Amino acid sequence: MADSTPATTTVPPPTPADDEKKESDGNDPSTAAAKQTLKDLIHITTPGPDADSHALMEGSTEDGDDWETIASLEKHPMQKAVEDITQSVRGGFETHVAPKVDEFVSNTQYLLDTHVVPHFQGVKEHSSRAVHEIQENTGKAVKGLQENTSKVVKGVQEHSSRAVQGLQEHSSKAVKGVQENTAKAWQATEKTTKEFHQTHVAPHLEKASVAAKEFHDTQIKPKVEKVISESTRALETTGSCLQNTFQQYRNAVIQNRPFYWNTAPDLFDEAIQPWYLVLEEGTARSFGQVVFCNNPFTGILVWLAILVASPLAALCSATSVIMTNLTGLYLDMDRAKLRQGLLASNSVLVGTSLVDYFAFDSSMGGGWAVQVFLSILLAPMTLLVTLWLQHKVLSTSTPVLLLPFNIIMLAVLLSAKVWDATMITHVDFVDESIVDESTADRAERYFGYKAVLNGVARIFLVDGMVAGAMILIGMFMCSRILTLAVVGGAFVSSLLSWAVFDVPTSYLNGGYAGFNPALAMAGIFFYLVPSWKLTGLAFFWLILTMIATGAVFVLLDAVDVPVAMSFGYCFALLPLLSLDPETVFGSGHTLIKRIPEADLSCPEEYLDKIAPPPVMREMDEEGKDDNDVEAGDDNNKTEEMLDVPKETTPLLSSKA
Repeated sequence: MADSTPATTTVPPPTPADDEKKESDGNDPSTAAAKQTLKDLIHITTPGPDADSHALMEGSTEDGDDWETIASLEKHPMQKAVEDITQSVRGGFETHVAPKVDEFVSNTQYLLDTHVVPHFQGVKEHSSRAVHEIQENTGKAVKGLQENTSKVVKGVQEHSSRAVQGLQEHSSKAVKGVQENTAKAWQATEKTTKEFHQTHVAPHLEKASVAAKEFHDTQIKPKVEKVISESTRALETTGSCLQNTFQQYRNAVIQNRPFYWNTAPDLFDEAIQPWYLVLEEGTARSFGQVVFCNNPFTGILVWLAILVASPLAALCSATSVIMTNLTGLYLDMDRAKLRQGLLASNSVLVGTSLVDYFAFDSSMGGGWAVQVFLSILLAPMTLLVTLWLQHKVLSTSTPVLLLPFNIIMLAVLLSAKVWDATMITHVDFVDESIVDESTADRAERYFGYKAVLNGVARIFLVDGMVAGAMILIGMFMCSRILTLAVVGGAFVSSLLSWAVFDVPTSYLNGGYAGFNPALAMAGIFFYLVPSWKLTGLAFFWLILTMIATGAVFVLLDAVDVPVAMSFGYCFALLPLLSLDPETVFGSGHTLIKRIPEADLSCPEEYLDKIAPPPVMREMDEEGKDDNDVEAGDDNNKTEEMLDVPKETTPLLSSKA
């Protein structure tokens, strides 16, 4: 290989002429450093009065004046010493150090140009040729490896294909052979099993069947027949016992009806004189008398219904009734009326209305304590208002209905309004009777059963369909006619309000539209002799009750008393009950016939009293004595033929 090292150029060392040139130019680094040091010392050591000379020195230095010009100025001794030191240092550096440094630099450059650079270029060319040869050899090796790999893969594929094909053929033959062998083995097994069954199993099965039949005929069948016959006799005996038990129960129910059915007359014994028994029976009957049911069991169910709806209302109503009856006992009033619950029927609603109308808070004594206290306080007042209405306002034959309760509660409500206006504490009314049509839920559907059950519960100023159902069950024990009258009155009035008057359905389903007409309908069938014609009159009076109830609601709303009261029922029914039918309609009128107060019980008993006796019915059916009896009232015919005095049949008396 030819030597390709380039010729090097030797850099000559610096000459003294060059040093003098640098020195004359003043651009040497050491000179510049010395000048800067001198300037700093001038700044430090020069005092203020010599500011002009100091400025002149700074200007001369910045403008590049000669060193001699600066030295010609008057200088400080310290400045002169520094300049001497600087010149000595500069002269030593230029004489000894600068020539050595320049010689070292020139020798180093010479070595690089003559030895290092040529050797580095040779190494670079040799490395380039080696890399090129390695690349060529690697390409050839890779290409050969690819060709060999392709050949190997192709051979493996061909070998694998032949092996798989052979394996498939061998497997197919093996499976076919297994299938054939299995079929032969199954046929042989089936044949062997059939022969074994025919020779060994079938004879034993026949023997077992014959033995089982003999065992059934001799052992099981007689015992089963015996069990069946004994079971049949037991069932017959049980059925007979159940029939006798049911018959005894039925006879007991029928026999004991006077103790719980209708007015429970056998429980009412005027000979019983202990005051606590009179108080107990009078309290029980008072709850039923609100709906014209003179039955203690009806009253108990009514009180339980109030208890289910509101325990506080049950407590207040019981407290008010007991306090009223105790007042009657204290005043030595008629114990027969007291035991029938006639004195305390209005007090029942006084107790429940205090819970339904007001919402007392804790600031007024705990709420419930105030309501119980008011129940005790208002009970004797209700009795006094009842006596005042009976003897001073209304005639003795006109019932007071629920007027005493309404008068007392209206006075209490107005007093509460005055209390709110004059006292610090306030009484809040529970607004349940007046429903704002703008806020009523018009999307709610009308349900007749809700209107009826809630309407019956609202008679006692409580809420809940369960309470309404319990009240109807209690009424059914006393009078089925009154139960139907209450249900019909509540349903028809709510239906008319929904279909005709477009009353909000929430108001109807809550029972507020039905309790006054329900009471009016029941009152008509309680105080008048029931008949089909009376149903039409009752429907007409139901419409009047709805109108009167609406008028009362408007008046209460005018004085800002948002509660539901039964003034409408009282105002609608009292004019009818205060009339004398014979004076208005003439003698012999049968549509409106009042029941005397002494004979008031329940409509079923009225019908039993005015119905003809069995002997009279047989005579009418056979057609006997038709010409002997003059045409006239059926009731008068019955009295004449039986020769019964009119005093014993007060329902038919003209003195109604």
